[in-house]
Amino acid sequence: EKARLPYARSLALYSSLGRLKEVAICLNNFGALAEEENNPEEAITYHRRSLAIWRELRSESWMAVSYMHIGICMQLLHRTDSARFYLEHSTTLLEGMEGAEYMFSLALRHLGENNRQAGRGAAALGHAHVEVGEGMVAAAVSHRVLRRRVGQHACAGRGKDLRAAFVLHRQ
Repeated sequence: EKARLPYARSLALYSSLGRLKEVAICLNNFGALAEEENNPEEAITYHRRSLAIWRELRSESWMAVSYMHIGICMQLLHRTDSARFYLEHSTTLLEGMEGAEYMFSLALRHLGENNRQAGRGAAALGHAHVEVGEGMVAAAVSHRVLRRRVGQHACAGRGKDLRAAFVLHRQ
């Protein structure tokens, strides 16, 4: 509750001044707070309001952030199709964006988890983050590459161990 007060004051001030960028950032911060408080419905409301402003301002990087947060919250609510929609929009905007590699990797991780939870094994392999050696590696590989390197079995969603599939892919 203490953290909300400064955001509320900032939001009121920036709204009165017509400072859309700052309003959107405040809304994003409110959404992040709601996520931390395990309130995904409230978070979605704030992130959607923020997204509307980022669209108006044509800020693709911030739009991608909002899409990703909405997708993560949808996933928490077990709305896997809606989550996938938002996460795919996020990755589409972030892919190849200079300086957005971390956010792209994070969006891919959540998209891979979404696909896994929804039973889309081949897609999960294509977006999965798997632990290999010293850290996390984004294994954003196409299904064609996986079919060639790992084999049809893993791409059909029957491969249970993503780490093994990635190791095979790396060989």
